[in-house]
Amino acid sequence: MKEEIFKNKLFILESTKTNQPFLTQNGECLLFLDPKEATEMAKQYENVRVSDPKFYKIAEFYALCYAAGASSVVLGVGEKKENFLLDEKRNLPHRFYNHAMVKTVALLKQYGDVAYLWRLASCQFIIPVKIKEESESVRISYGAVRHMVETSSLLFLAFSNLEEFNLWNTSRGEWKPVLLSFRDFRKICGEHGFFLNPAGNRLIITPDLTKQIDQNIEKVKKNRAT
Repeated sequence: MKEEIFKNKLFILESTKTNQPFLTQNGECLLFLDPKEATEMAKQYENVRVSDPKFYKIAEFYALCYAAGASSVVLGVGEKKENFLLDEKRNLPHRFYNHAMVKTVALLKQYGDVAYLWRLASCQFIIPVKIKEESESVRISYGAVRHMVETSSLLFLAFSNLEEFNLWNTSRGEWKPVLLSFRDFRKICGEHGFFLNPAGNRLIITPDLTKQIDQNIEKVKKNRAT
């Protein structure tokens, strides 16, 4: 994307579901120079607003969009559209993004499509743990809370990225982040569900939903075997 674009105040579409840059189902973040064009585009989607005008540095902007789950930025100027791919190895500040997870959560919250729920099975989860050495053994504790409605049920805590983890851990400090696959995290959850990003972009996956994910995993395995 040309540096000259960033000499202007820019407008992006934001999601009222996530309070982050809005993502199309293709994983695009939509960028505009003209607020009227941005407003017209926002009307084509539900739960979307136009951001306040803002100056961005190019690297800062790319990181903002990628960290929100975007795979590309689409600049709309009149009838013309330009698509710019975001690449961790090429045009993004070096940091830990956990992009697949963040993107999946954003699309699940925005569109509520069960296909995005299934994608959680291929994501990596950041889990808060406490590790305590006791004589000849090591004790590992995992963060969990009671379900807000079904109080007899536990929800294990998980985070999509380090920003969400740090937001929750700020007043606690004693927890450490560990990166786990869905498979390993499910072993910890057992019959319980999990609570993603409790201090920020919240998403509850109930025990029933975790079982549905498990069933879909088995369904995919059977289809591959036939």
